[in-house]
Amino acid sequence: RFHIINIMDVANACYWNAVELNNEGVTNLEAGRFEEARSTFQSSLMLMKFALKQEGQRALGSVESTQGAQSQQAPEDSSATSYEWSSNPSEDTPVNGKESPIVSCTPGSTELDLSGPFIYRRALRIYYPTLTSIPSELIEESAVVLYNYALAHHLEGTPSSQDKARSYYELALTILGGQRVQLSGNHLIETAILNNMGQVCHELCDFCASQHCFGRLHNVLSTIANSCMESYFDANDWQGLLTNLMLPQP
Repeated sequence: RFHIINIMDVANACYWNAVELNNEGVTNLEAGRFEEARSTFQSSLMLMKFALKQEGQRALGSVESTQGAQSQQAPEDSSATSYEWSSNPSEDTPVNGKESPIVSCTPGSTELDLSGPFIYRRALRIYYPTLTSIPSELIEESAVVLYNYALAHHLEGTPSSQDKARSYYELALTILGGQRVQLSGNHLIETAILNNMGQVCHELCDFCASQHCFGRLHNVLSTIANSCMESYFDANDWQGLLTNLMLPQP
């Protein structure tokens, strides 16, 4: 029984530290400190993975415990986990001391730069005000950190970082398993991932993949519009998402 409790404590500690590191990475991302952001997101992912591994061992130990023993598993309350989009970094935000090569939409402006596909630039913070036990699968949390990690590479704007961003966006979408995970204010992380995957594929001249992403994005945005949820998006962000649906493919 002592071994089970110890594993649960380790899993919880890893989870809370992973969440704190994710939120620290978002702050770095907002300030244009992309190198620091990537480092903290990477550490968050490692801890999230370790927490999931420890949670799996704890669950197995709980099942194998004697029938009369009292369960040490705290009740899951994954619904208590909530998320919040970050501020929208301006294109003028320095990237590690240099001007950002990525341009999309300036916050507070009514104009979009139509020279290329729009990038959804907001990262996600994780909050857990009433969470008493870590979720058993960490699907949403893992996808959120992966999306943030991908965005930190994406906004760097170099060819190598674009390749990495695409890989992490794809992995985040795979983890979600096609689910449309509703976040605070009915934001959908799938929207951000599909939009940015379409953008980065376009930049990498994989126009077939880009068109496929934007086609899926169209379906998601139609669902959002039919549910009258577009008001949960910033007006410039929503305009940018719609603009990508009309992007001509070479």
